[in-house]
Amino acid sequence: MYVNKENMIEWYNNRIEQGEMSLSGWTSRKSQTLRFDATLRMIKSEFHDSLPVNVVDYGCGTAAFYFYGDRKYINRYIGIEIRSEAREQASRAIGHEALIIDKPSEPPDDFSVDVIVANGNFGFDEQDIVSDLKSLANIYTPRAIIVDVFSAFRPYEPEDPVGYVAYNPYTLISRLRKGIDFRRWSLDHSYLGHVFTVGIFK
Repeated sequence: MYVNKENMIEWYNNRIEQGEMSLSGWTSRKSQTLRFDATLRMIKSEFHDSLPVNVVDYGCGTAAFYFYGDRKYINRYIGIEIRSEAREQASRAIGHEALIIDKPSEPPDDFSVDVIVANGNFGFDEQDIVSDLKSLANIYTPRAIIVDVFSAFRPYEPEDPVGYVAYNPYTLISRLRKGIDFRRWSLDHSYLGHVFTVGIFK
């Protein structure tokens, strides 16, 4: 799914060398926490009568979202991560309570997916967010997909020259509607000026 997988892995590995593994794709703990909180608010709003939920975490890293959401929000968990070092750390930390894999694949027969989350994944050029999310939706048939991306309303200019791409929220929702079947959507652009979270719901 990643067009420039090798460059992406190299960039993340450089981030790992600069700081703690769990923040390898984030500028700060605050940024990570604010994005996670926005995702959990949408999960709580959509599934308030059926928490905790079964989650597929696309680009899970070291499964930081699993531990942040804990048992209040997350029942069963599948993490998808292309970096072997991150997968190994996630597997060691979680043990047998969750499944950590390197690419999307059919879930176990008894695993019904409620929501796919993707925090901090779609900031790189050459990625087709609609194609990626459509493929995930076809495999996991979730009731909801929640993703955060950089905002075109206030572009972010990081020090890392990795070719970030920003999205207009309403254009992105329109593009998703053409590729994925959903009835409702939710947008949160309140927590960071350069990032927003969008949720689509069946």
